[in-house]
Amino acid sequence: MKDKRFWFGVVVSIAWVGLAAYVLRTTDHPEKLNEWGDFIAGFSAPLAFFWLVLGYMQQGEELKQSTAALKLQAKELKNSVEQQTQLVAVTREQMQKEIAALEAERKGRTEAARPRFVPNSHPFMWMEPVMSLDLRSLLSTWVKQRRKFGQILKCMA
Repeated sequence: MKDKRFWFGVVVSIAWVGLAAYVLRTTDHPEKLNEWGDFIAGFSAPLAFFWLVLGYMQQGEELKQSTAALKLQAKELKNSVEQQTQLVAVTREQMQKEIAALEAERKGRTEAARPRFVPNSHPFMWMEPVMSLDLRSLLSTWVKQRRKFGQILKCMA
C-alpha cells in the first residue's frame, strides 16, 4: 500500500512541478528576488503539505501494523506464561514423586537396618538378637539355634 502511495506522490509532484514550469513560461517572470521567493514558496508549499499528508497516512498505517504486532506478541507472551505454568506444575509433581520415592527408600533402609529379635522355642534358652536382613541370614540363625537346642538336650539326657 505504501508503494502505491509513494508512486502516487511522485506522479503528483511531477505534475505540480510541470504546472509550476507552465505558469512560469506563460506569465511574466518576477523581477525582484523577493518576488522569486514568493513564487517558489507559493508553488512548493502545497507540494510540501501534500507530502506531509502522505507521510501522516503512511505513519498511521505503520502504527496499525505495529499495534497488530504488539497484540500478537502479547498473545504469544500469554501462551508462554501458560506453558511455563504447566511446566512448573509438572516439575512440582515430579519433585513430589521423587521425594515420596526417596522417603520410601529411606524407610525401607531404616526398617532393614533394625534388629529383629527371634524368640527361642525352649523356655530355658537365652534370647539372642538376630539381624534378619534376608532369608539366608534368618535360616542360618535358625540352624544355629537348633544346634544349641540339640546340645542342651544332649546335656540333660
